[in-house]
Amino acid sequence: MKHVTNAGLIAVALLTGGCGTSRVEPRKVLGVKKDAQGKVLQEIVGRLHVEKWGVLPGPHGLGPADTKLWYECWLSEPGKPNRPLPFLTSVLFNPNHCRPVADTSYWVIRTQKNDAHGETIGLVVFDESGILRQQILDYAHDWSKGGGFQIYSRDGNRKLIVRTPRGFIEYDVISGSEKPGKEPPRIAEDDEP
Repeated sequence: MKHVTNAGLIAVALLTGGCGTSRVEPRKVLGVKKDAQGKVLQEIVGRLHVEKWGVLPGPHGLGPADTKLWYECWLSEPGKPNRPLPFLTSVLFNPNHCRPVADTSYWVIRTQKNDAHGETIGLVVFDESGILRQQILDYAHDWSKGGGFQIYSRDGNRKLIVRTPRGFIEYDVISGSEKPGKEPPRIAEDDEP
């Protein structure tokens, strides 16, 4: 009986966190700032880290008891060493649409996260010194266009026009101010449907 107890304890330890895996994805360019001639001035580069611990039974067999995803990010400029952006590690979830804000040192990145509360769309506005602001967007799905959300970038990414349950709003990413807006005409290179 003593052997069963020890085996049981070992099994519980392994199932709840005694084993784990770690994976690092290749570096990926998240956003690019170019000059008027198209020459790259800066890039935001990220690398996804995936850590999984423990094993628990699930509907499709055994799976991880816990998973942690985090991004390691850098600001990259030609001819200069990469500068880490450690403050982004805890705020980026599925980052996409990382764009420079015209005539500033700021960048705006849209993040997307699915959890028990549903889908969350967030904005992070930052430069190499830190985060200027974080905002969770109040948005509405547009079911007539396949259920997606509508976000349009304008004025060099300084303004975002977002469909919300109250209609469209115009959001200034630098000041954080909102005002009523209207659905803009589509401009392919600036739109983020």
